Amino acid sequence: MTGHNRIPTKAPLISERRARALAEAMILGLAVAAFIVLLVTV
Repeated sequence: MTGHNRIPTKAPLISERRARALAEAMILGLAVAAFIVLLVTV
């Protein structure tokens, strides 16, 4: 993680968790969208 020490003093654990949750949600959304597109096209 390169841009990680942007907030060095303010609870890095919480920001990490939030970033990881955001990434997981984005990946899930992309997967669901791809699945729906596959279902519609096939």
